[in-house]
Amino acid sequence: MKFIVSAHPHPLQVAEALVHCLDDENAKDFCDQLHEAVKNVPCLVLDMSKVFFIDVAALTHLLDLRSRFQVRGIELELCRLHDNVVGLFEITQLGKSFRLHTTVAEAIQSFEARHPALDRSGAGKGLASALG
Repeated sequence: MKFIVSAHPHPLQVAEALVHCLDDENAKDFCDQLHEAVKNVPCLVLDMSKVFFIDVAALTHLLDLRSRFQVRGIELELCRLHDNVVGLFEITQLGKSFRLHTTVAEAIQSFEARHPALDRSGAGKGLASALG
């Protein structure tokens, strides 16, 4: 498996990419598997902290994944990207097409701020506050 999808008592899922490199060789398969694994949530937070390299072909597959999620009503939040990965998003100007966050908690807070009625974490403070 190229990622881990965790279950939270919250209306979103967090997935951690387990690959060090996303490129033309593996990005399509990665995105297709992730698309199939994520069900019935309004948002997926994708933790990219283990991805040290990404190429333009992989960005194209991530754009396609984002589009396929949008059709299903799922928002995609990317977080914990390494500087060189963020740099590629900036150079290609695709950073404007994705929501990029420093931490998982920041990504969750961003989603919760846009959709406060979907906060079902129990205490009313949201999952982001529980993560610190």
